[in-house]
Amino acid sequence: MTTRATRQGRARAFARAASFAAAAAALAGAVSGCASGAPTVPSRPAHASPIALIVVRNDTPATVKVIQCVTSCQTLHERRTIPAGGRTIVFGPNEGTRFGYLVEDMAGRRLGCIYMKFEHVKQQPTVLVSSMGSCE
Repeated sequence: MTTRATRQGRARAFARAASFAAAAAALAGAVSGCASGAPTVPSRPAHASPIALIVVRNDTPATVKVIQCVTSCQTLHERRTIPAGGRTIVFGPNEGTRFGYLVEDMAGRRLGCIYMKFEHVKQQPTVLVSSMGSCE
């Protein structure tokens, strides 16, 4: 017997999987488009991807903006808004390189920075907004 809640849960899981597949396809297109003329990358184990997909979950009570800042939060890149309790998926290096995201409130005030470093993760890590520290 299938309950309505079970069907809704399956529908949400399917939507998340479809979203993940779309992000992976977009990433594959971006990587292949940038690869032309680039030096070759040394071979790595089949299970190790050079890119990690990271869930950033806003576990704070307010909507925040996360802004990609790579190694220093003086140079800013991609911006995303995450409502309280919400989440987004970001891409990051999976080869031991440190990268970061600046966290701002909706008025543009800096709340802190989240610095991450992953090396050959196989499962999608989750990083909490509340884990931010001071910006460098």
